[in-house]
Amino acid sequence: MKRKYLLYGFLLLIVIFIWRTCTYKTKEKYILPNGYKGFFGVIYQANPNLEKLKDGNYRLYKISPQGVYESGYRFAKGTLHQEFYYQNGEKISSFGFQMLSYLKNEEIYELRTNQTKTFGILVKGDFINGGENSVDIYFVGTGAEILKLLSKSEKLFFSLGDYDRHLEEEKNSLIYYIQRLNQEYKAKMPPFD
Repeated sequence: MKRKYLLYGFLLLIVIFIWRTCTYKTKEKYILPNGYKGFFGVIYQANPNLEKLKDGNYRLYKISPQGVYESGYRFAKGTLHQEFYYQNGEKISSFGFQMLSYLKNEEIYELRTNQTKTFGILVKGDFINGGENSVDIYFVGTGAEILKLLSKSEKLFFSLGDYDRHLEEEKNSLIYYIQRLNQEYKAKMPPFD
């Protein structure tokens, strides 16, 4: 009888462990320069010796005016909760952790009905340097700008070529790549507000 209760207790611990592992959310806050619009990028594990900033339970990423943040954190696996803010504390709307190419109908509807509201969204993520680092590219803009980006993003990225090559060949390549993305976007789409 004692063995039976030990077995049930052990199974319960396994179920709790699996549930906790599957429901854990990494929380992230991105702090952008006031009024920033356009693309920005985060390179994860750029240097493991970099300071890992926190705000309570949130990983904190302070984006530079050039649109780049080099993080000491490893890329977060599992479900994420992301929030975007300007330095003055103004919150930028987002869809949690949703990529541009996977927007649902209700999210597209929200962009259409809030075309002047500012949103932040993940556009592209990839592993570089043989999988040692991860780079995420985000976009902050109005609902109208994000809708235009949604229809043109493949052409925009294609026009820049292989961004893995850009990131691995140049010292400040993420800054260069973000600048190029913003230049291409402004050339092919209406200017930012």
